Amino acid sequence: MTREEKILERLRELLLTEYNDLIDKDNRERNDGNEIGRLTEVFIESGTGHLPYARMMTRSGEHREKDRILKNLIYEIEVRIVSQEGKESWRAKARYRELLAELVEAHRRDAVWENMCMGSFRGDESVIRVTF
Repeated sequence: MTREEKILERLRELLLTEYNDLIDKDNRERNDGNEIGRLTEVFIESGTGHLPYARMMTRSGEHREKDRILKNLIYEIEVRIVSQEGKESWRAKARYRELLAELVEAHRRDAVWENMCMGSFRGDESVIRVTF
């Protein structure tokens, strides 16, 4: 298994387990009737399924200037949460991203990677930077 495959598989596992647990906890705590759905599936590269689901793909894997010296490889992984579109869908997208940031912070260091942090985001697309 390549480095990239290990990272994507570990992220997939985290999204299906701990991320869904974070969604359940957030829905219980808010208790405002505006629940967001648990992810039904996480696809690597492509795929569609029952809403909501996530799709991940590697944007790049490169050495940054400092990281060339340290021999670290930086992967930028795009995570897209696909959910129901509606009048209030921007709120759901913001909550999904907020919970994704919480997951990333909880697993900043992991056995599979050296460091993970949130990068840019736009709409339902979030970028996670993983140092391997």
